[in-house]
Amino acid sequence: QLTVYVTDHAGKSFATEGATGSAIVLVGKTKTTVELKPAGENVLKGEGEFTAAPAMKVVVSITLAGQEQQQARFTPLEKKDSPVGPGSSAEHSQHSK
Repeated sequence: QLTVYVTDHAGKSFATEGATGSAIVLVGKTKTTVELKPAGENVLKGEGEFTAAPAMKVVVSITLAGQEQQQARFTPLEKKDSPVGPGSSAEHSQHSK
Protein backbone atom coordinates (compact mmCIF):
# COMPACT_ATOMS: atom_id res chain seq x y z
CA GLN A 1 0.00 0.00 0.00
CA LEU A 2 1.18 3.49 -0.83
CA THR A 3 0.11 6.53 1.21
CA VAL A 4 0.71 10.15 0.14
CA TYR A 5 0.14 13.04 2.55
CA VAL A 6 -0.52 16.24 0.60
CA THR A 7 1.09 19.32 2.18
CA ASP A 8 3.02 22.40 1.13
CA HIS A 9 6.66 23.09 2.10
CA ALA A 10 5.54 24.55 5.43
CA GLY A 11 3.50 21.45 6.29
CA LYS A 12 0.07 23.01 5.61
CA SER A 13 -2.42 20.30 4.62
CA PHE A 14 -4.36 20.41 1.34
CA ALA A 15 -7.79 18.77 1.01
CA THR A 16 -7.75 15.79 -1.35
CA GLU A 17 -11.50 15.51 -1.95
CA GLY A 18 -11.98 15.37 -5.71
CA ALA A 19 -8.27 14.83 -6.33
CA THR A 20 -6.82 12.31 -8.76
CA GLY A 21 -3.35 10.88 -8.79
CA SER A 22 -0.94 8.13 -9.61
CA ALA A 23 2.45 6.96 -8.46
CA ILE A 24 5.07 5.21 -10.55
CA VAL A 25 7.16 2.98 -8.29
CA LEU A 26 10.58 2.07 -9.70
CA VAL A 27 12.44 -0.79 -8.01
CA GLY A 28 15.43 -1.95 -10.03
CA LYS A 29 14.12 -2.61 -13.54
CA THR A 30 10.55 -3.12 -12.32
CA LYS A 31 8.01 -0.32 -12.86
CA THR A 32 4.61 -0.40 -11.13
CA THR A 33 1.87 2.20 -11.57
CA VAL A 34 -0.40 2.75 -8.56
CA GLU A 35 -3.67 4.68 -8.86
CA LEU A 36 -4.12 7.08 -5.93
CA LYS A 37 -7.54 7.92 -4.50
CA PRO A 38 -8.65 10.30 -1.72
CA ALA A 39 -8.59 8.55 1.67
CA GLY A 40 -8.89 11.32 4.25
CA GLU A 41 -8.54 15.06 4.66
CA ASN A 42 -5.12 15.37 3.03
CA VAL A 43 -4.39 11.74 2.16
CA LEU A 44 -4.27 9.77 -1.09
CA LYS A 45 -3.85 5.98 -1.04
CA GLY A 46 -3.39 3.22 -3.55
CA GLU A 47 -2.33 -0.39 -3.79
CA GLY A 48 0.03 -2.14 -6.16
CA GLU A 49 2.42 -5.04 -6.27
CA PHE A 50 5.95 -3.88 -5.50
CA THR A 51 8.65 -4.70 -2.98
CA ALA A 52 10.19 -1.77 -1.13
CA ALA A 53 13.97 -1.54 -1.52
CA PRO A 54 16.59 1.02 -0.46
CA ALA A 55 17.13 2.20 -4.06
CA MET A 56 13.43 2.54 -4.91
CA LYS A 57 12.16 5.74 -6.50
CA VAL A 58 8.57 6.97 -6.61
CA VAL A 59 7.21 9.60 -9.01
CA VAL A 60 3.89 10.97 -7.76
CA SER A 61 1.51 12.98 -9.98
CA ILE A 62 -1.47 14.63 -8.30
CA THR A 63 -4.22 16.90 -9.58
CA LEU A 64 -6.18 18.60 -6.80
CA ALA A 65 -9.73 19.73 -7.58
CA GLY A 66 -9.62 22.89 -9.71
CA GLN A 67 -5.80 22.98 -9.91
CA GLU A 68 -3.05 22.03 -12.34
CA GLN A 69 -1.22 18.74 -12.03
CA GLN A 70 1.78 18.68 -9.69
CA GLN A 71 4.57 16.11 -9.67
CA ALA A 72 7.21 15.15 -7.14
CA ARG A 73 9.94 12.51 -7.03
CA PHE A 74 10.75 10.62 -3.85
CA THR A 75 13.50 8.28 -2.71
CA PRO A 76 11.75 7.23 0.52
CA LEU A 77 14.24 4.62 1.74
CA GLU A 78 17.48 6.28 0.66
CA LYS A 79 19.85 7.00 3.55
CA LYS A 80 20.57 10.69 4.00
CA ASP A 81 23.46 12.39 5.77
CA SER A 82 21.37 15.44 6.64
CA PRO A 83 18.25 15.62 8.80
CA VAL A 84 14.85 15.33 7.18
CA GLY A 85 12.82 18.52 7.08
CA PRO A 86 10.55 20.53 4.85
CA GLY A 87 12.19 20.95 1.47
CA SER A 88 14.99 18.45 2.13
CA SER A 89 15.86 15.86 -0.49
CA ALA A 90 14.82 13.12 1.93
CA GLU A 91 11.30 14.53 1.87
CA HIS A 92 11.18 14.92 -1.92
CA SER A 93 13.46 16.03 -4.67
CA GLN A 94 11.43 18.11 -7.10
CA HIS A 95 8.11 19.59 -8.05
CA SER A 96 7.09 20.31 -11.61
CA LYS A 97 3.96 21.29 -13.48
